[in-house]
Amino acid sequence: MDSIEGNEFFNARDTTHERPTLEEPESLDDIEAGNYTWKYDQAKIREVVSHMITVHELPFAFTEYEVFTLLMKSANPHYVKISRATTKDDCWKSYEVEKRRLNGLLKTVAILDPRNKMKLINFSFCVMYSEDEAPRQIRMVRNSLYELYKEYVDEYATANVNTTMESDVQESGVINTCTTSRIGKGKVLTGRSKFERCIRSVDRIHNVKSELDIYLGEGMFICKEECIDFDALEWWKANNLKF
Repeated sequence: MDSIEGNEFFNARDTTHERPTLEEPESLDDIEAGNYTWKYDQAKIREVVSHMITVHELPFAFTEYEVFTLLMKSANPHYVKISRATTKDDCWKSYEVEKRRLNGLLKTVAILDPRNKMKLINFSFCVMYSEDEAPRQIRMVRNSLYELYKEYVDEYATANVNTTMESDVQESGVINTCTTSRIGKGKVLTGRSKFERCIRSVDRIHNVKSELDIYLGEGMFICKEECIDFDALEWWKANNLKF
């Protein structure tokens, strides 16, 4: 039996447990799903690789390793080897993007502290930025805050649609059962139950001001002392019926 040497070992395929397919695409580029055709994206590969290197603290030269390149080429022949210089630049760009995202979150956290609200952002930005740039930066923070709030409202509404529908169905079943039993006893469903159901179906007018508008429009929470032990989360829990 001839021995397998060199690259022939890596090219050899064990077909013992393979099942025959009617038709195999020549490459991943040939795979189609409905009207969508998958396309290889080198830029996306670079983004994911830079994230992998940052998370796992790998050296920039990792992308130049022969086995890694062999792996990527095996996954898709369109893969282009990434140099360590390119990897370094990509990692730095990923860091900057993540830093901006975290900065935005930290600003949001500061606003959700009732001792600060937007007043702290207004005060700080007027010190940090020029007279012309400060209003623009403040608007960006405010818009980001409202976008985040809208995402929360939409997600909350979607999550509660099914719950409300299930409750209505269960309530309807209870009412129907109650009505049937009462009719059987010569009684009718109370007018109060019908009135409450009508109110629930008609009273759908949304508040002109959102909870976020109300929160920002109210005055800030002023501590009597230094507020060293102030807990913003406890404040929100205490005001959960309002917001």
